[in-house]
Amino acid sequence: MDDSIHFMTRLRKELQTGKNLIYGLKRTFIETGEAIIQTTIILVAGFGLLIFSQFGVTHFTGLLIAASLIFALLADLFLLPILLLPMKKKWDEKFQKRIAKAPNLPK
Repeated sequence: MDDSIHFMTRLRKELQTGKNLIYGLKRTFIETGEAIIQTTIILVAGFGLLIFSQFGVTHFTGLLIAASLIFALLADLFLLPILLLPMKKKWDEKFQKRIAKAPNLPK
């Protein structure tokens, strides 16, 4: 959840500068992709240590949490941008209105 918020916050900042959605997504990947991957690796490593427990409940808890974090990473990097693409038309309309009102915005 934290990575999704991180991704969406950065995308919002990119879009507020007047950029279109596709360019904003590219910049968001460049700016936040590494941080999202690093935090996931750290968390998976931390919870992955629980896998070495002899106690079954702790072992499977570590396994499930680590797997959940990996699937969340994949969803943040692949599924979230795909879900945002249908909004492209709406963002492009906003972008065109903003340019019409203030022609000196960066393109």
